[in-house]
Formats: sequence, structure tokens, C-alpha cells
Amino acid sequence: MSKSIPISPKHGVNPTIPVCFWCGKEKNEIALLGKIDKADTQAPMHCILDYEPCDACKTAMEQGVTLIGVASNAPDNRPPIQKGLYPTGQWAVLKTEAVSRLFPEDVAEKAVSTGKLLVEQSVLQQLLPAQSA
Repeated sequence: MSKSIPISPKHGVNPTIPVCFWCGKEKNEIALLGKIDKADTQAPMHCILDYEPCDACKTAMEQGVTLIGVASNAPDNRPPIQKGLYPTGQWAVLKTEAVSRLFPEDVAEKAVSTGKLLVEQSVLQQLLPAQSA
């Protein structure tokens, strides 16, 4: 069974350029949304569609364990990255050795094996140096 795009009578395939949630830059893609709601709204020129990193962020994230800041409250209408946890958009990559020193052994092992670790936003802020404006 093939998937099809519901064509919008007003906007056709209704294209948009996906934006990376993690860095805010355009992905080198075009998404065809078709008819997106009953009002047949036109898709925005740019939009975040998912939490999949762009090629540049993916390359950076592969350098170690990615710590992803999360909150228990959705800051807007974004979907959870995991049940009850919403990404804040802040992230950092730590060397596996640093993760092993900073976190309990069971947590560190799981983080190293998956390459990712969801951490409370306040924990991430304590680990990161202050960002200059």
C-alpha cells in the first residue's frame, strides 16, 4: 500500500522547507504537506517538522554523547521527545569519558550505548558555560 499526499485544492502539494529543530537552519530538503487541515491552510515557507537533526548537527552529535535538555512542560505545542518530556532545544556533546565521570554507571552505560541522554534543562545549564550574547 503506497502513501499518497492529499492534494490541497488551493495550494496543491503545499511545499515547505524543513528547518532543523536543533540549530534553526534550513535542511537541504523540501516537504510536501498537501492539504494540512480542514481550512486548507497554506504551509509556511519554513517549519520544524520533527526532531531529526540536519546533517551538520548529526555530525556534531556523533562526536560523543549528546545531552538533550528537556522539560516536563511543553513550552508550546511541540510533541514530546519521550513520554512526558519535551526538548528545550539546548544540547551539548560530551566525550564518553566525561559522561562516565559525571553520571552514575548505569546511566552512563546506557548513554554511551545510545549516544544520547535526556537531562533536565537545569542540569544541562549547570554543565554548560554561560553563553555570551
